[in-house]
Amino acid sequence: MRQNNSIESLEVVVKEQNTTLIKQNNIVEGFGVVVNEQNTKLLEKNLKELKKENKKAMEDIGNLQSQSARFQEYLDTSPIAFSYGYSSKSKAIKGHSLVFEERILDEGNNYNPSNGSFVAPINGLYVFHLVMANDIQDVELDIVLKKEDKVIASCFVRDKYYVDQSSLSTVVKLDKGQSVTPVVAYIGEADTIYEGDYYSYFTGYLLRPI
Repeated sequence: MRQNNSIESLEVVVKEQNTTLIKQNNIVEGFGVVVNEQNTKLLEKNLKELKKENKKAMEDIGNLQSQSARFQEYLDTSPIAFSYGYSSKSKAIKGHSLVFEERILDEGNNYNPSNGSFVAPINGLYVFHLVMANDIQDVELDIVLKKEDKVIASCFVRDKYYVDQSSLSTVVKLDKGQSVTPVVAYIGEADTIYEGDYYSYFTGYLLRPI
């Protein structure tokens, strides 16, 4: 009888241990599911960040390739610089471009002496200087520099004594094919004269490609 009681007690203990083990297994399995879910979310987050970083890296590579191509174009292009002036006196006409006819320098032949415009051969930052001299006393002469149809710089000169000079300088971004032209914006008299002997001149050059 005692043996039967012992066996029954042992069976109860075994059942309790089995129940405890089952509960523990369930806890472990549940914890594993939570861990797997967390790992999956973390991996998805890391993957998303890696894709974002990869996209930016590809964009950076594309920008570098584009810059390299533009720089190579610059290396393959002849120097870009010009300087033209007036060797003799000329008449200013309101609304007309100033056409500097006397070539001092034109590396690349990008200045057009027939219409007074410089045309950019490549995308870049360009520097322009213009000096005007007026020899008509107390008569104002206003000059503007235009990028296509937009004024980007201006100056005026009024002769108080014998000959007076005025100048402008500017840096401008130009795309290939865009032009820069000096234009007479205002004249005090119809026969206003600007001085020759290279007192008046127009220069420009490529600062760097972009």
